[in-house]
Amino acid sequence: CTKGTYVRVLGEDIAKALGTLGHLIALRRLQVGHFELSAAVTILQLEQQELETRFSQLLPIDACIDIVAELALDNAQCERIQMGQRLNVSDQLTPELQAYILNMLQKVDQRIIKADDDNWSKEHELPVDIRLVDEDGRFLGLGAVSLNGRLQPKKLIQY
Repeated sequence: CTKGTYVRVLGEDIAKALGTLGHLIALRRLQVGHFELSAAVTILQLEQQELETRFSQLLPIDACIDIVAELALDNAQCERIQMGQRLNVSDQLTPELQAYILNMLQKVDQRIIKADDDNWSKEHELPVDIRLVDEDGRFLGLGAVSLNGRLQPKKLIQY
């Protein structure tokens, strides 16, 4: 089922279709994205571990981000982005990043044309989510970048 499906309501609807009444008495989520219950650690298990072992159980802060494209920002850019300022990163958009942006735009709208086509206009302003990292590769958060090089901070981590 999709993320918009209410399983409890689905149980009631199945019962109604069968001409009876029904409700759920238990509901257990086994997986969310690539996170599976079988890999989970209970609070009790965590409390019984040494501190170093506890820390080894923790996932990186960006473990749930399924965006592969990233942009490394220098120190000055990091400061500006942390203040919520937009950046012009057009000189940092490698051919690979440009291809990623176009690919993501085409997934949303098949009418998006290639950047080298003379007919493209507003498509170069449409933003796509991208991972932001500092010069050391530390995850900063998400930004929305467009083919014209405009980078807008979206969701940032405050360290």
